[in-house]
Amino acid sequence: MTDAPLWIPSLDRIESANITRFRAMLGASNFAELHAISVAQPELFWPLLWQDSKVLGDSGERVIDRGDGTMRAAKFFPVGRLNFAQNLLRAPSDDVAIIATD
Repeated sequence: MTDAPLWIPSLDRIESANITRFRAMLGASNFAELHAISVAQPELFWPLLWQDSKVLGDSGERVIDRGDGTMRAAKFFPVGRLNFAQNLLRAPSDDVAIIATD
């Protein structure tokens, strides 16, 4: 058995990816640094990700409630409100998203 990746994106695709742009915006030189920023500075990272991802909704005033300090207890945007379907089904155009027949 091999651990070879099933697919590797081209350099052009990597360079034009939204996450690559977001990583550069935060000044992270690689994805390990991006992860480190998300863990060490959640109050900086997560609102920027919300905004950059163009999430529709209200993130609320608090970014994180740490609970008992474990990841399992942490709550991100604990008073935020969004419509999951609205965010999931939005499109950059008026193209049909779902066709249903009865």
